[in-house]
Amino acid sequence: MFYGLTVTDIILERDSDMDTREVFEVASPILISRRINDRIEQILYNDSRASDFLKETIQTKMKYAGLEIDNSFYIKFDMTYPKASTKMINYKEIYNRASWCPVIITGDPQTKLFIWNVGVGNSTGIGFGAIR
Repeated sequence: MFYGLTVTDIILERDSDMDTREVFEVASPILISRRINDRIEQILYNDSRASDFLKETIQTKMKYAGLEIDNSFYIKFDMTYPKASTKMINYKEIYNRASWCPVIITGDPQTKLFIWNVGVGNSTGIGFGAIR
């Protein structure tokens, strides 16, 4: 995954109750990556565009999964978290700067459950964006 970690076991857990839950800690760094003009930009937790890009990515994943888009859904980094930071992660010789900061998610419990299961941001398939 990163920092030389390897996965040796996977334990499936029951889905959490998402009715009242809004603050989610990160279990792995959140990567937001966008092609802007001719270059790839990595958007960090303190960038004013971060919430819009997170929402856009999740809505795209919901569309591909065949789910109805929750128009009440909102996501943002928890800017009150005092230990928010970034980490440079090297994956197969590609360096990405990603955010270590909890996220606040409001909306339908099914939308939050979808996010819980697929992750937040880009490159969730290689370990970025896990929340707990």
